[in-house]
Amino acid sequence: MPDYDAIKKHWDDLSVNEGSYKASWDDFYMLQKELSEICRHIQGNESICDIGCNNGYCDFRLLSQYDKIQITGIDFSEKLISEASTQLEKSGFKGRASFFTGNILNPDTFPQQKFDLVLIKRVLINLLDENDQILALKNVQTLLNSNGRIILSEAIEENWERLNRLRREFGLEELKQPWHNRYLSKSVIDFIYTNFEVETDDDYSSSYYIISRVFHPWIKKINNDKQLEYVSEINRMASMVPNFGDYGTQRLLILSLKEIERNHAE
Repeated sequence: MPDYDAIKKHWDDLSVNEGSYKASWDDFYMLQKELSEICRHIQGNESICDIGCNNGYCDFRLLSQYDKIQITGIDFSEKLISEASTQLEKSGFKGRASFFTGNILNPDTFPQQKFDLVLIKRVLINLLDENDQILALKNVQTLLNSNGRIILSEAIEENWERLNRLRREFGLEELKQPWHNRYLSKSVIDFIYTNFEVETDDDYSSSYYIISRVFHPWIKKINNDKQLEYVSEINRMASMVPNFGDYGTQRLLILSLKEIERNHAE
């Protein structure tokens, strides 16, 4: 059974990647797809809090694309925050971004301000149980101004199960959840729908997962090739295919406060 110290060590150890995407996710094309999907929901002048900012890889790309946004990044890994701060010193974005150590389970570690937008990218899945995932969502509400939104990009259990059913039909083994992850269950999704206004719930990664997690390994299996790499031509192609289906483990939800919570945020 993992604990938070072990999970933190896992992310601390990835800080050696020095600004690389690999510190966040070694699936390069899926990471770019996630970032592109997030950009569809950014207007370009928001104050943004990125919870679980990792080494700032995604934040620096957003800062490059939008010259009026301000980003505050927090992460529970001191080593990743140190790496993000080092990259910030080398960048041209000083004054538009800052990075701090913080914990989504402890709102006392949050910045003392309200934001237009909160990004949560593959953070809840690193929490040990449903209760902590729900607590984290409650805590994040305190960061939003009255019209603020949350962009939530997380792995969803029911989509993962559906993808594995498809893999079985191709004679492939089931994909396991990483040891340090707990994908969001129906109970957590139900909590979200009950306690937030859900503006968008998009299975934006479905076609990519069908090709990269089913067709690609199936072709490799036929050719007796066990070397499966994320950075491959077929995965690059998969990232450009128009989306279809409901097999993407990764879903993106846009959340805002319900009216009663919006009044409290004012």
